[in-house]
Amino acid sequence: MFGSYESRRANTRMYLTRLTPRPREGSASSSVPFDRVLFRQPPCTIGRSLEDGDVIEALGGLQVIHTPGHTPGSICLYDPQRRALLCGDTLFNKNPMTGKEELQLSIPLLTWDRAQVLESIRKLSTLPVEVLCCGHGQPIRQGGGERIRALLGGKVD
Repeated sequence: MFGSYESRRANTRMYLTRLTPRPREGSASSSVPFDRVLFRQPPCTIGRSLEDGDVIEALGGLQVIHTPGHTPGSICLYDPQRRALLCGDTLFNKNPMTGKEELQLSIPLLTWDRAQVLESIRKLSTLPVEVLCCGHGQPIRQGGGERIRALLGGKVD
């Protein structure tokens, strides 16, 4: 398990640069470059910037929902006709570290701003969602909106 991390802030963006594993007894501490742990591919070129409320012409039109928290620029894509929400890592349906299968918030170690994640999830909880597709875990094929609201404890401001 990782013990600490270093970060750099530039404006509102946070870039994790190194993870420091907890040293084992009798071993020297070492740093692992963060990009080698998670980002094994070079960054892609941005072809189009998206804003909250934009509609992209995919699958008949998907509404862009800005959901900062996991990262500053996180988005979800919503199909109102199918009542389907593609939420990426805003929500997990399986913890990639433990394998536990249940709807949950993004992992704290890899979350830019926990309070913003909660605000983003409150925003998503107001949508009529049937199908919920998370970045990790199996899709929730029925009652996705109810599961989001249950995760929040039924409290939607």
